[in-house]
Amino acid sequence: MYFDDWSYTAVTLEDGSGDYWNLSQAILVHSDNSYEDILLSDPLKTPNYMRKKDNIKFMKDGTILYVCDDGGAKDFYLNKYDPSTKTTTEVCHISNESEADSVGSILGFQLSNDDKYIYLNCANDTECYLKVFPLNNPNDVVVLGKVKYGVHGWTYNPYDDYLYYSVRDGNKEALKDPTPSQTFKVDKTGKGTPEVILDDFCYSIVSTAKDQVWTIYAVSKDESTKTATIKNILDSSDKIEFDIPSNFEYHKKYIQVGTNFYLEYHHYQDPNQGNTLFENIYSINTTSMTGENVMQKVPHWDKIALSSWSVNENYLFIAGTDYTDNSAANYKIDLTTLEPTKIDSGTAFACIAAL
Repeated sequence: MYFDDWSYTAVTLEDGSGDYWNLSQAILVHSDNSYEDILLSDPLKTPNYMRKKDNIKFMKDGTILYVCDDGGAKDFYLNKYDPSTKTTTEVCHISNESEADSVGSILGFQLSNDDKYIYLNCANDTECYLKVFPLNNPNDVVVLGKVKYGVHGWTYNPYDDYLYYSVRDGNKEALKDPTPSQTFKVDKTGKGTPEVILDDFCYSIVSTAKDQVWTIYAVSKDESTKTATIKNILDSSDKIEFDIPSNFEYHKKYIQVGTNFYLEYHHYQDPNQGNTLFENIYSINTTSMTGENVMQKVPHWDKIALSSWSVNENYLFIAGTDYTDNSAANYKIDLTTLEPTKIDSGTAFACIAAL
């Protein structure tokens, strides 16, 4: 289980002074209901924090890999935790202050299907880029897309064993180059010659099959609705379109479940009412090539601010606040019928998980 790094509690220290402690973030629960706090058990560097839930991966042998920092996001660590021995070892250390590339944050982390290669999406004040290296030799690093602005949309595709990444080159933009943004495909080691597969920039890249790598390509406007367009960057004839309300803006994140993925769109209410951020979840079915609002039967679905959501093969779980009356909006939604079942609680949950 993962809890975000803004969860904290007030504590009273032995000398009577007060302080705030971050709550546990990564809890490993066993079938006998015993549990381990991975980060608080980490003897290498404390306190440690994970900034994103995607910064924890499970290897086929049960080993847990995770990316964390020292709390000030100045030093980053890729650590390996062995549940059988309850020991933590450091795979590599990325120092913000000593490295020439001056990493400011780790935006994403993926692991190749054979557990051999690590992909880290790093960023500083002007650049985003990918670091690729073998797990057994972290010093053998390949850096991809390290230019002004650089890499944002990217994914390792386990179905074809390739890495896809999109680069926006700010220097080319300044020179008015006709192709300042391009999307590339390269072998999983990152050492091959990247192949240009699209003269365009992709903010999100989602793989669902060997021949399906999707980008949330555009949201086009008309007077009454917006049409979201999802395109397969490997086959331009594959396109999924669906309508979202005209006041919705852009997708914030996605969760993939098999060949489906779920997009969170957001919009703001009237600024005179506080400019609250509202969210809505759409299901993208890459088999039927359709997209639909899976919250459409939830009461006041367009006035809900989500605090958390999660999805599995059968259900979408949402937790949030219904701003029509400030009541809790916690629901389990059947993904076949889209019928919602309210989860009884007086408040929105900080975290909800579909297991």
